[in-house]
Amino acid sequence: MALRSVSFEQLLLELFRAVEAGGSWTPFFASLTRAMNLEACTLILRMPSTGDLGELHSYQADIAFEDIYRSIEYRDDPFRAIPAGVACSLEDVISPEALKASSFYKRLLEPDGTTDILALNVVANDGQTTYIRLSRRQPENPFGVLEKSLLTRLLPYLESALRLHEQRRRLLLERSAHIGALDQLAFGLVIIDEAGRIVRVNETAQRLLASSSLLRVDHGRLCGGGSGTRVENAVAAMHHAGEGERQFLRLTSPQAGEYIQMLLRPISPAGKPEAREPCGVAVFLNDEVRNRDIYLGRFGQLYGLSPAEIALIDELLQGSSIAIAADKLGISENTARTQLRSVFSKTNVHRQAELIRLVLTSLAIIA
Repeated sequence: MALRSVSFEQLLLELFRAVEAGGSWTPFFASLTRAMNLEACTLILRMPSTGDLGELHSYQADIAFEDIYRSIEYRDDPFRAIPAGVACSLEDVISPEALKASSFYKRLLEPDGTTDILALNVVANDGQTTYIRLSRRQPENPFGVLEKSLLTRLLPYLESALRLHEQRRRLLLERSAHIGALDQLAFGLVIIDEAGRIVRVNETAQRLLASSSLLRVDHGRLCGGGSGTRVENAVAAMHHAGEGERQFLRLTSPQAGEYIQMLLRPISPAGKPEAREPCGVAVFLNDEVRNRDIYLGRFGQLYGLSPAEIALIDELLQGSSIAIAADKLGISENTARTQLRSVFSKTNVHRQAELIRLVLTSLAIIA
């Protein structure tokens, strides 16, 4: 039977649209089904295995069929061992007698009424194999040279599309991990693009900006809360800063009890640290009082410290000596030293400087 009229260009367009952000495999499968007179298409990006449902995209396949395929590992699947890049039908890989005796046939093909399958294994990403399975329920119309030729002609484009799909998948995974990590930070982070517009604000920065009189967002830009332009000028300077340059600011409002530390650093285009064109800016924000309370509480949970021990560490972080810390906390110096020895034991450090370094570098500060 001749292939139906679907242009090769249309197939390619829908193939590459499928791997775009928000793309769907359905239009590509639909066109392929029309072109090759198919009943169903299945793309297996990750083969199901014990404890893993795999990653399957199918078109016109019965849902029960998919559930069965996902739940059982078919060691006698005749297409698993076919060479990559070679389109094969059932008659190419197994005899009719052997096929009908297999669990692959009895559990998958026979209940579905499938009479023939055209398979292609594509290796495109670090040796990872993608499996394409096209099926018919037409005993009088097995797959032949025309269908195999079309699938073989599609092969280099399938390889390219699947590489793009994997790159996008990894990028999205990495981006999700980055966003999740940014929102876990105990300090605020504002990312600003080369035009000065805010493109990302983590959760800590959102809370800080919502309550601060020292900082504000004005028309999508980070500005100082008062009439001064220190923040705006610092951001503007960083847009043309070199790699490794940093700028620190400290905004204070003793009347409101606000003390905000700012660290600004340039974000150079990926792979071009020497680029001199305008670059993005990362602005790190630390509410000295509130953020210290947050990460000290988490540090205390991490090491099983008592509230009194956490209060002592808080004073030491602010630069107090053990005597001054004891006076501020209303305890004797001997009691303070006893508490400090207890903290040393719980955190496995031996000196006050080691303790401070541990607090400032522990995972509690980003948890």
